[in-house]
Amino acid sequence: MASKRRHDSVSEAVDADAGDAAEAGKRLKSEKNGASSPDTETTSVSDFKIAEVTNETIRLEWSSPAVGKQFSVGLVNTNSTNESQNLSIKSESDTKCSIEFSDLKPLTKYRLTITNPEKEEVLATVETMTPPSLEMPEIEEVQEGCAHLTLAPLPEEQAKDVEAYLLLVRPLEDAKDYPAADIKDPNLQSKLEALVKPPFYLAYEFTQEELSNEDGGQVQIGTGAAKKEGKYGSLQDPRLTSGGNYRVAFVAIMNLDGKQSCFSEESCQMLVK
Repeated sequence: MASKRRHDSVSEAVDADAGDAAEAGKRLKSEKNGASSPDTETTSVSDFKIAEVTNETIRLEWSSPAVGKQFSVGLVNTNSTNESQNLSIKSESDTKCSIEFSDLKPLTKYRLTITNPEKEEVLATVETMTPPSLEMPEIEEVQEGCAHLTLAPLPEEQAKDVEAYLLLVRPLEDAKDYPAADIKDPNLQSKLEALVKPPFYLAYEFTQEELSNEDGGQVQIGTGAAKKEGKYGSLQDPRLTSGGNYRVAFVAIMNLDGKQSCFSEESCQMLVK
């Protein structure tokens, strides 16, 4: 089973406008004769946001108007009412509240609702999607000027909307003479830069079928191969700088609800011999 992966994307796959959610969840106190009436007073929340999303978890954060307030938070799969969870939390010593739902499904849309259990009053609602179970690139061996990696495609049940996979190389300290990224679509370039910290360059493109073949996930970077044109940009794989540090990012491009969305997992840092 794929391990839990954090999703750092700002892609369209995650539809969580925290500002709108918080604004929609605000409730004003009822007033009578110029003063708040205890029997009609409601609980409001602020700074309601999705703090983190992985393929297995969603963590929410918000601010309570006062210490000691009780909240109920519900989660439901928007495509299946058979999957739902309900958690309760009380703001004990701080007005900052946080709650996490676990054991979720990847690539699934969820609706999360926070309520005041005393009055069954909805305070805020937001929807989001969990990312796929993309695995981090495994660095098998680092040699002089090159490195050998293993890449794992998404499981077949998550791969039906995959357009392609990209392998990006990120030069770090002491890396020299590396090419600039040459991505054809400016929109894709922006999405990649939101996921992977520049500078980087595109070394490989793969299909689901190519990576699923035997030995299809065994890849070498730093081959010194000549530049060639790919579907998404120029494929460049120069020799790596001896003594230079690098990371590689494995990106899945998916078509979700008619929109191109990108997800990425990055390797640990490697020092080239």
